[in-house]
Amino acid sequence: MEHTRMQWLWENMKGYRLAYVVGILGTIVYNALHLAVPYITQVVIDLFLTGENAKLNLSTRQNLFLGLLAAMIAVTLFRTAVVYYTCMLFEKISQGVLYKIRNFLYDKI
Repeated sequence: MEHTRMQWLWENMKGYRLAYVVGILGTIVYNALHLAVPYITQVVIDLFLTGENAKLNLSTRQNLFLGLLAAMIAVTLFRTAVVYYTCMLFEKISQGVLYKIRNFLYDKI
């Protein structure tokens, strides 16, 4: 039975499939985290910069303000770690699959 190119590639990914799925999930998490910082920024602007009670909120809700700023930094650092790990994972997978395919082609020759 003839395989499509994707089926052939998937077969050659044996041993790397779980890592590939984890990498895809990491990419989804990374892209979802792109929405977090702008949302937190919106909350900071609405509550502490342009809202009706901005001055009052800034003086009475400093813990919330600092917590939101810390959340922005934490999300950014976590997002950076996720994208780094995901890139390294995909690099490892691609090199491993390339090695398998290269050996397959050499065996054919």
